[in-house]
Amino acid sequence: LEDRTEELNREHHRLETMLRVSNELSASLDIQQVLQRSLAVVNEALGAQQSMILTSTNSEVFRAGALPASLSEYQKVADDTLERQIDRWVTQTRSPLQVDHLAEDKRWSLPADRPVTANSLLGMPLILGEEVLGSLLLFHAEAAFFQDAQIDLLEAIARQLAGALTNNELFNLLRDQAEKLGVMLREQQIEASRSRAIREAVADGVGATG
Repeated sequence: LEDRTEELNREHHRLETMLRVSNELSASLDIQQVLQRSLAVVNEALGAQQSMILTSTNSEVFRAGALPASLSEYQKVADDTLERQIDRWVTQTRSPLQVDHLAEDKRWSLPADRPVTANSLLGMPLILGEEVLGSLLLFHAEAAFFQDAQIDLLEAIARQLAGALTNNELFNLLRDQAEKLGVMLREQQIEASRSRAIREAVADGVGATG
């Protein structure tokens, strides 16, 4: 009975978290705002002290929370930073990543110019269909903080975030196309007005000479 109760509590927590993330993603068209608010929900639900999304298309970074003096504070993350190294591993393998002692992992080079105060890492690729859009990374200063049971929830959240990024790209594409079509329509209207003015001037000239 206790096991069943615990399982029901986990499922309730999972569905509640996904609903909260979904509500944040649909609250605005400002992708920066909705992703930051969604990451704040992720931090609360999984206990992360810092979370971030690194995109593959334009190297943008969205973040929530902070670990002091540990991770980049800039909107763009350079290729040689620890975050980008982890991002490449997650996106290339297309696999979840759980690390209990970040500084001891030999898969990446630690930055020499700043300490790494994060010990625990939970990473998930953002995948929609066959396309990898980036990665979702969670950090905590305590070693071995994240648990295997949290991976399924993070994977479900990653699917939601990948859909939001795709919808944002589609929205931007449609907006750009609409702007281009608007410019073309205005140019055609100007050209039509110019042609009509020329025809009327020619007609008036013919009428005058007749």
